[in-house]
Amino acid sequence: MLFNKNIPVGVMIEIPAAALASDVLAKEVDFFSLGTNDLIQYVLAIDRMNEKIAHLYEPTHPAIIRLIDLTIRNGHGHNIWVGSCGEMSSDPAIAILLVGLGIDEISASPVMLPKIKKAIRSIRYSDAKEIAQKALAFHTGKETYAFLKEKPKTFVRSLPTNNGSLSEDLANQVVKARAIAGGISLPSSFIKRPEKVLYCGMGVLPSAEIFLGPLPRVVRVSIGR
Repeated sequence: MLFNKNIPVGVMIEIPAAALASDVLAKEVDFFSLGTNDLIQYVLAIDRMNEKIAHLYEPTHPAIIRLIDLTIRNGHGHNIWVGSCGEMSSDPAIAILLVGLGIDEISASPVMLPKIKKAIRSIRYSDAKEIAQKALAFHTGKETYAFLKEKPKTFVRSLPTNNGSLSEDLANQVVKARAIAGGISLPSSFIKRPEKVLYCGMGVLPSAEIFLGPLPRVVRVSIGR
């Protein structure tokens, strides 16, 4: 069977074994995609579909944050990009944590994209890294989440405007984005050239890139269907 040998090959990190052995897996693939829904379920032994124990399902549990941190560091240590695919990425507060940990791609539902975009653009990457490092030190998921909800407010910066629109300099540095709308209505300032389609699990996802201020840090936000 003929196939394109240049197609990037990645692996879903969805079980504890994959996260713990991510340094080994990183040598064999082009990227990681953190399947956080299943990863949380298997790490915490919580069936998120069981309403009797669903309250124990904690995306910000220390074990989850530390495994995500480990996976990202191992991926970057072998020069591959790491994305996050799952419901926790659709929470703006957790999105900032993921950015601070060094995530390269965030997959989110379309309805949450504006909020995530706003959260990421309102904070500097250096501040996101500080938030992430402090979050790693907490002992419970509730402590971590409470911190993530409040701490970014102390870093939020206002965006300069010009007649109600973003300044040209800010547009060049912060709002540069590339997206495939995929039938989803997005602000025209956010959509540039439809150049690529990313794959996450079995679905084809449109993508967009958000540049974090003047820093050379890019987070690609995929729009889940």
